[in-house]
Amino acid sequence: MPCCGGKRAALKQQTKTPLSTNTRPVRYTGSQTITIQGPVTGIKYIFSPQQPLQYVDIRDAGYFSDTSKIHQAFSNFSHYT
Repeated sequence: MPCCGGKRAALKQQTKTPLSTNTRPVRYTGSQTITIQGPVTGIKYIFSPQQPLQYVDIRDAGYFSDTSKIHQAFSNFSHYT
């Protein structure tokens, strides 16, 4: 039976690396760890002061713009796509 630490590590890995070329980097400026589930993809994104930069699927990105402590990481994405 796998332990919860293994599940946690797998989830962290899922949110650390770009999911595809259709991702956008966003930065979290809050002081506590939060988990937000993407409304389109269902992916759980974990943000924390220690891991503030995450790559978000563009289908979920519009939702993150409504969250006051999450901002696009780069002002011009054309250099990163």
